[in-house]
Amino acid sequence: MKTITIHDPEYTVSPSGVRFARLFAGEKSVVAHVILEPGQTLPPHNVPGHANLYVLEGKPTITIGDETANFGPGILIESPANIDKELSNHSKDIARILVIREM
Repeated sequence: MKTITIHDPEYTVSPSGVRFARLFAGEKSVVAHVILEPGQTLPPHNVPGHANLYVLEGKPTITIGDETANFGPGILIESPANIDKELSNHSKDIARILVIREM
């Protein structure tokens, strides 16, 4: 049995300064941990494959297509394939999101 914690992988910093790590990358799916510091935004990006975003901590603002909403911990947001997504943190606290997506 292989186990991975959010502390195990090496984190990468996006051009916008957002930290993220791939916890798992298989043939058909990827699981990533995204950390948004207060005031950070991961700009609109489009990925192939369906994605699910699970809020672990904080209150991020998530835009999928032309819909924008604020979410708290324990919420799962579905995102269809090939549609722009933007993740923002307008709060004073860190926001952490688990992303599970198809390749």
